[in-house]
Amino acid sequence: KREIPLVLMRDNHGALAKSLRVKGTPSAVLIDSSGKVQFMGWIDNERDVGEPGRVAYLEDAIRQFLAGESIKTPTSPMFGCAIR
Repeated sequence: KREIPLVLMRDNHGALAKSLRVKGTPSAVLIDSSGKVQFMGWIDNERDVGEPGRVAYLEDAIRQFLAGESIKTPTSPMFGCAIR
């Protein structure tokens, strides 16, 4: 609904999640060109679009990364289903 263009991967067997140490789904991971994780967490804290108090964790991290700034919140709370 927000029309944010993202590259998504499906990790059917969990190999990528294990290598990145992702513990739950949904999770977003921002990786730089050297393979270093710059951000890991939720896209935002919003359960329903338009809910008040939205914190745009991933959007903020991408904006800061592209501006060459350090990412102020490199991890966010992660809720959801555990990856086994």
